[in-house]
Amino acid sequence: MIERTRKEVEAYYTIDNGQEHNAEVIYGDTDSVMVKFGPTDLETVMRLGSEAADFVSTKFERPIKLEFEKVYFPYLLINKKRYAGLYWTRPEKYDKMDTKGIEVGGRWAGGETVLKLYTGRPSDETTVDWSPQSSRHACTKC
Repeated sequence: MIERTRKEVEAYYTIDNGQEHNAEVIYGDTDSVMVKFGPTDLETVMRLGSEAADFVSTKFERPIKLEFEKVYFPYLLINKKRYAGLYWTRPEKYDKMDTKGIEVGGRWAGGETVLKLYTGRPSDETTVDWSPQSSRHACTKC
């Protein structure tokens, strides 16, 4: 099901089909598919996520129905089952910071969140300078 969802999303959400960006499925596991649609404004991405869930649901037999759940923005994907991001279910304000498979310590500094991601080995410790209003995040190896 995840592979079929990836194929449908990446085939339909393309510049050739009139979209502004080519969508890319960047993560899929068990019951989740995470798609990078391209735009950086939350309202557009939420609309695209909801639209894609409805579109792909038409490709499956009932009762299978995909649902748009959330946007991670910004999003740091380390590898399978190891990621962090601000979790948005509405565009006005993020709900929480969500992490999977990593330990996080943090502090607020000048309106930006500075995180330390502990991966189990000191040489793999990563510092992330992270602003939810920005479309980017900067990672540096320690």
